[in-house]
Amino acid sequence: MKISIITVNLNNAAGLKATLESVAMQTCREFEHIIIDGGSSDGSVPVIKSYEEQIIANRTNTKTIYPMISWMNEKDKGIYDGMNKGVKKVSGEYVYFLNSGDTLATEDTIQEMIDAIDDSDFVIGRVNKSYQGRVVGQTDMLSEEDMSLYQMFLHGINHQAALIKRPLLVTTPYDVNVRLSADWKFFVQKIVLESASVKFMDITFANFDMSGVSSNADTLRRERMQILETFVPERIARDYLAIAPHYYEVIRVQWLLKHPFWYKLYRGMTTLGRKIMSV
Repeated sequence: MKISIITVNLNNAAGLKATLESVAMQTCREFEHIIIDGGSSDGSVPVIKSYEEQIIANRTNTKTIYPMISWMNEKDKGIYDGMNKGVKKVSGEYVYFLNSGDTLATEDTIQEMIDAIDDSDFVIGRVNKSYQGRVVGQTDMLSEEDMSLYQMFLHGINHQAALIKRPLLVTTPYDVNVRLSADWKFFVQKIVLESASVKFMDITFANFDMSGVSSNADTLRRERMQILETFVPERIARDYLAIAPHYYEVIRVQWLLKHPFWYKLYRGMTTLGRKIMSV
């Protein structure tokens, strides 16, 4: 099994339904799917059961290969605890996190992922940024130049854009004491500090739901600063801490993503501004 998909959910039945539907429509079915529900009380469990029954029925009634699926429903310590629980259950060579509300970009996405896999520790693609079902932007294709500590501090990697070799997550599970940035901490530790190998692909993996908890800029700033201080000497961290207030003010304009018209106007104005300034 090349890929194991892990979906973490808590009281997001509508988002979970959209996620599972995007997985069910994949043309490639040679993967496993683990769903970790943190004790939902909103109807998420019936959504999971319906999805499981659909997979089992299709597997029984046709000769087509259908993905292996399993799920659990129990309280946890947060999203990263749920992701760690999923890692313990999967058997795939690579792990892909697609949490409730996020959807695979196309019906061929899993096949494109499998075709892209080599022996790299990470395979990094792109994601669409979506809000209320509308795509309002897209992340850039990353390169080796973006894997410096400086660039990772400013931007980082969307976990929805990353295939991760399972042993890395087994030996270094996500830090459950970090609320929003444990995946960022993991990427910095493995890629920047330990020089894990990375393959970059111009493939859109998923539609990333921007209405999720990770849109809290103040918490992200505070957590990244705390993480940085644990990884590097204070004299090095000082430079990053100095630029952080300016950069995270820029992050605040992401509220525009919730208003596509104003977002497009903002993008147009800044693009025009760059052209004028470059003359």
